[in-house]
Amino acid sequence: MLCCNAVFSQTANLVDKEKLFDFYQTQRYADAANYLRTVYGEDITDARTLSQIGYCYLMSGNNVDAEKFYLKAYSVQPHSLPILFSLASINSRRGNIDKAKLYYGEIVKIDSNNFSVYKSLANLFASNKDSLKLVYLVKANKLNPLEGDVANDLADVYAGLQEREKAYKVLNVAIAADTGNIILKKALLPIANFLKKYNEVIASGEKILSVDNDAYVIKDVAKAYYFTKNYTKAISLFKLLEVMGLQNEATLYYT
Repeated sequence: MLCCNAVFSQTANLVDKEKLFDFYQTQRYADAANYLRTVYGEDITDARTLSQIGYCYLMSGNNVDAEKFYLKAYSVQPHSLPILFSLASINSRRGNIDKAKLYYGEIVKIDSNNFSVYKSLANLFASNKDSLKLVYLVKANKLNPLEGDVANDLADVYAGLQEREKAYKVLNVAIAADTGNIILKKALLPIANFLKKYNEVIASGEKILSVDNDAYVIKDVAKAYYFTKNYTKAISLFKLLEVMGLQNEATLYYT
């Protein structure tokens, strides 16, 4: 073993770090992978080097060779979280969802409080109606309630389940941590409207419209004005939707 380590150390010293850095800087990842393979040869047993080559292939879009090298690294270090995450990501990209779930499952066994793994698992389920998607989003949100993407996805699932109070709370916690997040504020508007928080919708929606003339925001704010009996403002906004060619039967009802 000492002999093998000594040989590997000598080989590692042959790597031209400046050349490798240049490949990275210019995003020539395929060249970087090929260069590393010429230096280390084909009989690589060091997990770090195997992962490095796998990463280069992954960044170059070569998922086949990326998986090949990460699997070799996995055989050396089966409990390495970075290796497991990479294998899960590769399989997810290639549509091998069941394999991705297996690798993420291995991560959960090693680190049951890993926010990223629950977020990634939730993203494997396309339908908001899948109960496991809700389970993973709830776990991820519990570990990091301030993360906007998970909060947005969880609120969307809650809204679909008619649990809008929960959706409202989840979004507000995330918005409090990131007051400039327009995506979260937009997501909150229809939920707040449903909960009859019309003044809140108007105040927040008007601020959004000052920087983004989003049709959905216009519709939400128009509804809030309508329900607060400010019909003049409501009609003007609905007419704006008409000009934009986005008025439908639902909005015509209010005009």
